[in-house]
This record gives sequence, structure tokens and C-alpha cells, in this order.
Amino acid sequence: MWGARRSIVDPAAHERATERALRESEERLRFLYENNPTMYFIVDEAGTIQSVNRYGAEYLGYTVGELNGRSVLVVIHPADHEKVRAHLAECIRTPGQVCQWEFRKVRKDGSVIWVQELARAVRQDDSGKLAVLIVCEDITVAKRAAEALRFLTEASSVLASSLDYERTLSAVARLAVPAVADYCMVNVLDARGNVERIVLTHRDPEKEALARERTGRLDQLSDVVRKVLDTGEPVLVRNLSKDELARLIGNEDLARLANQLGTRSVIVTPLRARGRVLGSISLVVSDHDYDESDLELANNLAARAALAVDNATLYRESQRRREELERVTESRALLMRGFSHDVKNPLGAADGYAQVLAEGAFGELSERQLDGIQRIRRSLHTSLDMIQDLLELARAESGQVALELARTDLTAVAHEAAEDFHAQASEAGFALNVDAPEELFIETDSRRVRQVLHNLISNAVKYGRKGSITVTVETKGRGPAPGPGAWVAASVTDTGPGIPVERRERVFQEFASQEHRAPRSSGVGLAISRRIARLLGGDVTLESESGRGSTFTLWLPQARQPERGERGAVRPSPRRRRSRAPKTADR
Repeated sequence: MWGARRSIVDPAAHERATERALRESEERLRFLYENNPTMYFIVDEAGTIQSVNRYGAEYLGYTVGELNGRSVLVVIHPADHEKVRAHLAECIRTPGQVCQWEFRKVRKDGSVIWVQELARAVRQDDSGKLAVLIVCEDITVAKRAAEALRFLTEASSVLASSLDYERTLSAVARLAVPAVADYCMVNVLDARGNVERIVLTHRDPEKEALARERTGRLDQLSDVVRKVLDTGEPVLVRNLSKDELARLIGNEDLARLANQLGTRSVIVTPLRARGRVLGSISLVVSDHDYDESDLELANNLAARAALAVDNATLYRESQRRREELERVTESRALLMRGFSHDVKNPLGAADGYAQVLAEGAFGELSERQLDGIQRIRRSLHTSLDMIQDLLELARAESGQVALELARTDLTAVAHEAAEDFHAQASEAGFALNVDAPEELFIETDSRRVRQVLHNLISNAVKYGRKGSITVTVETKGRGPAPGPGAWVAASVTDTGPGIPVERRERVFQEFASQEHRAPRSSGVGLAISRRIARLLGGDVTLESESGRGSTFTLWLPQARQPERGERGAVRPSPRRRRSRAPKTADR
């Protein structure tokens, strides 16, 4: 009986097969090491590059032979040398542990990239020496995007912090350096189109001082900045050589300075707002090239900066106009006060002499002569009233209208104002009525309210047609009130010709011409009334319809509701009191 057959293995053949498998595996690993689009380094304990893959060397601009045997620091940014030494030492102290860090590498052409590295220290051979295996990834795009977002957020906050655009633009430029630029310049156009340098800042204080000293002696702009200011279009330039830099700038001295400051890539973008170019921002780097994402960031920054400049300019202009208006108003008020004083005195004296004549101091006068003197006195009184209106307007414009707020019965004030005009209204053919609650108390200035009602009633008598004039007092929370809340309305309604829509706002302007204006009107009564009403926290409004009369309403805020039981409390539906002017009255 035959036993099981034994497989006889040739030891030499087995060894050859094992060696072949190892070589194939090593070749596969070598292929992956050399051709994988990732940077691989092997560095010894002293920091010397023992091996770098072809992709890693070429990505940094070198050949493998140029890097092998050299210190790893040759491809590290000088500012990160100490950091990398510390990382390598820590990795070697903890063999087998995976370490991770970020720093900057420098390519052979001087450009800078951000990298993230994974490293692990392993023993090389039986000697026990350690080597650090490093896998390196370029994270420049992500790093710059994060930095750009942070910078833009901080810049926006600075730009919104103040209307002093020189200060905010200077602060933004210093944020830009070194976040997104090695140096930054901001220019702004003044009202005459002249260029004003707001800031020039550099990451190197010595170079910044050089730039300030040199540009202080150069009053010319570079061609690229001039082009952006003229066209309003941004410019992005990459990988500038010395000759290209000179052509771009167009000025030999400026080009020499730019070369000394370090200029590889440039973005110049306009500050544009409301269709106008207000200035420019220049961003410059010396160790890499800007790309389209950097241009987008610069344009975004410029748009926000332009808005800040435009807002500040508008604010300054409004302040200038306000100050100018205040000066003009004060001058006008002084002129009116002086003129009125000089005119009132002789008019008052003339009225006094006329009164003396009327009283027979120089002999008895005939009825016709007395009538003539009375006409003279009425004309003098009209002139004095006009001058008083002008004085009131001057006081209102210069903010010299004094208010004395007190608890006031608006119903009583309305009746008093109407009573003052009963005779004049009756003579002009009007029935003057008052429709008001028994009492309606608010906190206001009774004298100023009476003044406004006088103007509104006088206006109705002057411009109305024969019929009626009604003064109405009521509480309102709706309609053409100046705003939300509880209001008290004192209205004067006439049966006059009405005022067309296009003329309604003009009636509140000083000296505004009105159709059928009374010949003895100063033309400022409604203007004064509206100013006083607004000082009291309210307004004067107009509702009118051509051919069907007009209603002028004085609105006053109902500051508070009186306590229940308090005298004068405004009830929801108060009993109203009506009064009617007599058909005839002695003047």
C-alpha cells in the first residue's frame, strides 16, 4: 500500500521567489513613492533630508538631487525654522506616534505655500538610529480663504465703526498687512478730483519708513493706479519681473521704490459708490501670486470701503450745509430783528400821532377826517402785525421760541381764540362756530397753541368765502396724525375755494404765493404755525378739496391720560359744547 506523497520544495527556488516578491513589492512602493501627487520626505535626527520623492522636489521647484543631503530648513520659511526644529525634536522623542503640524514652505522661486504635515519617527536599522517619515500636503488655498474671511469680517467691523473714513481706511490697511498683502496703499479723490494718499503701510517697519520718505518726495501716481482711477476697472498682475514692474508703474523712481519694497503680484481695485470712483486700494505681495479669488476679496473689500467713504462724505456735506444754514439763519434772524426794531419804532410813533389827532388834540376833526385817520391807523396796525410775524419767524428759525408747558384746557383755548375773531369774522360775513368737549386737558403751552389757532382762523377769514368757519377740538388716534399713539386735534374748517393738491404743501412755505392772497398778509403765518406745532411735539396738516373748503389741523400729543376722577379727564365720548358767533358784532 502506497503512503501519501510528500511535496519536496527546493530551498534555493523558494528563496529566489521570496526575493522576487520583495523586489516587486519594493518596486510598487517605489513607484507610488515617486509618482504619487503628494510630497514625501525622510529626514534624519539632525534634520537632513535623506530622501524626497520626485513629485515633492518638483512641486517645490527642485530636483531630487538638489534636496537630498541638505537641511530640511532649506525649504522652510525663515520665520518658521524654530517651530519646525521643535516639532521634529518632539516627534523623535516619541517614536511610533503620529505628529501633525502646519507651517510655511518656500519654493525655489521664493514663493511661499502653507503645508500640513503628518510625521512619524521610525528606526532605520539595527543601529537604532531614527528617521522621520513625513507626508506633506499643500493647504495654501484653504489657509488663505480662512484668513481672507477673517480679515474681511474684521475690516467690515472697522469700516462700520466710525464716519471718520481716513481713520477707518488706515485701520483697514493695517489689517490687510500682513493678512492679505505685504504692503497696502489707499488713495481717495477729493471734491476737485485731486488724489489724496490716505495710508501706505508695509509689513517691514523699515520699508514702510522708506516708502513714506520716498513717496513724500514723489507727487506722481503709478500708471496702474491712474488707469484704475480713470476707468473704474480693477487690475490683477502676476509674476512681475523688474522690467515688467517698470512698465506697469510708468515712473522710474516709483518702480525702483516698488522693487525695493518687494513686488511680485499686484491688485489695484477702485472704490466705487453710486456710479462714481472715489479712490483706489492697492494690495501687493512679494512671495506668491494673487489669483482670481484674491481679486474677488479685494473687490469685496473695496465695495465696503467705498460705501464707508461715501457715507462719511454725505455726512460731512450734510454737516457743512447744516452749519451754513445755521449761520445764514442766524444772520437772517439778526437782520430781521434789527430791521423790525428800526421799522416798528417809527410806525408806532406814527400810530401815536394819528391817535392824538383822532382825539382832537389839534382841533376838532370832521367825520371824513376821522375816517381817514382810522384807515391810516388800520394800515399801521397791519404793518406792525406783519413785522411781528417776521420777528416770530426769526425766533422760530433760530430756536429762540420759548415754551412754557402746563396743564391746559384745550377747549377753553379754542373758545378764547374764536372769541378774538368773532368781530372780524362777522364783518367778513362768516359765522364762526366752536365744536368741542366740555373740557380737554393736555400738557402744552397755551399761549403758543392760541397763537397757532389765531393764525389758522385768520387764514380762514382772509382766504375763505362767505359762509362758515368751524373750530373743532377732539381726540384722535387715526387719520393724518403725525404718528402712532393718542393725539388731540384742533381743526379750523372753512367754506372757501379749497387748495389744489399740487399747492397744498407750498402753503406752509414762507412767503409762498397763494391765489387770492389777501393784500395785507405777511405770508409767514402758516410757516410759523407749523414750526411752533413741531416744537410742541405735533404738526399742522391740511385737508382740502377744490371748491369745497379746507381744514387745517393742529395736532398735539396727548402725553398722558388723567387719573380716573381727576378734573378734566378726557372721557371716551365726552358731551360736546357748541358755540356760535353772533351774526353781528361791534368791531
